[in-house]
Formats: sequence, structure tokens, C-alpha cells
Amino acid sequence: MIGQIIENRIIEYIMAAACILYVSVKVISASCYAYIAGKSKDIDNSRSRFIQKLRGNLLKEYERSGDIQNAGVLVDTYMNRAKIAGFKMVFWDNAERLAITTGLFAGITGIFAAYADGRPLRLIIYYAFLSVSFLWVVLIFGIVFNTGYKKRCIYTNICSHFENYVFPALKNGAYDYGIQNMQKLSEEIDTGMLELIKNIDNSEQVEKEDTKVSDDGSEQRILEEIINEYLT
Repeated sequence: MIGQIIENRIIEYIMAAACILYVSVKVISASCYAYIAGKSKDIDNSRSRFIQKLRGNLLKEYERSGDIQNAGVLVDTYMNRAKIAGFKMVFWDNAERLAITTGLFAGITGIFAAYADGRPLRLIIYYAFLSVSFLWVVLIFGIVFNTGYKKRCIYTNICSHFENYVFPALKNGAYDYGIQNMQKLSEEIDTGMLELIKNIDNSEQVEKEDTKVSDDGSEQRILEEIINEYLT
């Protein structure tokens, strides 16, 4: 059994799959975090769905409770529940840990399997080299695509904005955008729609009157022509 695993190079395939999984997870998650971190610098004008939902939830929570003592707890909770690329943030963290654990376990298993099966020393060294190479890949990509730093940037930007600006402005009644602006925008849209409908009705009425006038004139001319022809 052990000999078949070694001869079929199953351990190498497992380590390669773990390496690809780890690199893919780091690239996808780091790209998403970098995008959100950039959008979180201007929270009130951000078009990111993640930022808009988080901002809306914080404002609703403030309106419901009247005050928020620790915005960081709410931000942390929302970030753990929120989805990136269709999956929750905790999924990406777990996938990263799974890839690292699987790769290291496969490499160590290859070393012991080669030793237990009486394989040459070069094969044991080969699996040891694969394990070290996998660790180097994890280290390099972990530094280049540092998701932890991006998470802290998002967390800091949001907490700082709400704790230092939004919540004090709400307490002083100086917060004149967000929900209030959405209500104003909704009212403006409703007014514009009413005016548009009114203009359409007026144009249709004028068109009907013009049609009616033109129809009445044509009928009168036809009647006059029939009478003249009959009399002559």
C-alpha cells in the first residue's frame, strides 16, 4: 500500500493541490481585501456593496439603540459574517489553514512512508525538500499577499470614521447625509415621477384634442361635398 502511494506519486499530487489552493486563496482574498480597504477610505461616498451594507447596519443599530459604545465589536462581527466572492471571510481563513495543514502533512507523511518502506535515502531527502519548498511558498505568498494587514486597514478606517465623526455628528444633529439624504433623494424621485406623468397626460390630452379637431373638420368637408353633388 505504501509502495503504491509512493510509486503513483500521490503525495506529490496532494502537495501540489495544497500549494495551488493556498496560492489561489491568498490571491483572491488579498485582492478583495485590498479593494474593500481602498473603498473604506471614503465610506460615505463608497459604492462598494460591502461598505454600504456595513454602514447601513451600523446606522440602523445606532437608530435602534440610540447609541453605540464600541463600534469595533459590531464591525468585527459584521466582517466575520460578510461574504467576499460569494463566501464568508471565515471560509477563506479556514481554506488557507486547510491548505497549509494538508501540504505539510503530505510532506511529512512522504518522509515517513519512504523510510518505512525501505526506500533509498535520496527519496527521503526528496520529500523533505518538497516540504521545505512548500513552507517557502507559504511564507513568500503570505508576505506578498498579507490579508491580515488589509483586514486591519478596513477595521481601522471604519471604526475611526464612525467613532470620530458619524456618531458624534448624530448626537449633535449635524449628520445630514446617509439615511436623511436617501429620504430626500426618494422624495425628489417621487416628485420628478409625478411631474413626468403629468406631462405625459397633458401631451396625450393635447394630441387627442388635435385629433378630434382634425376629424371633425374632415367629416364636415365630406358632408358638404355630398350635399353639393346631390344638389347639382
